Amino acid sequence: MNSDNQVTQFQGRIKELENQNRILQEKVDYLTHKLFGSSSEQTSSLGIEGQMSIFDEAEASVDPKAAEPDMKDVA
Repeated sequence: MNSDNQVTQFQGRIKELENQNRILQEKVDYLTHKLFGSSSEQTSSLGIEGQMSIFDEAEASVDPKAAEPDMKDVA
């Protein structure tokens, strides 16, 4: 009966480990998707305080109603 008891214990332990493995794999899948999955590439929505945006710096400082400069022909 001792070996039957050990087999039962081992089978229970295997089920516990398989369940734990499944849960951990689900967490890895979720975090991988969250980190590398599709997302909007809008820099203004990053919400990182103190982080300067290097992409729209010039656009933010320009008056959109300002007139375009005259083109001069340089010859």
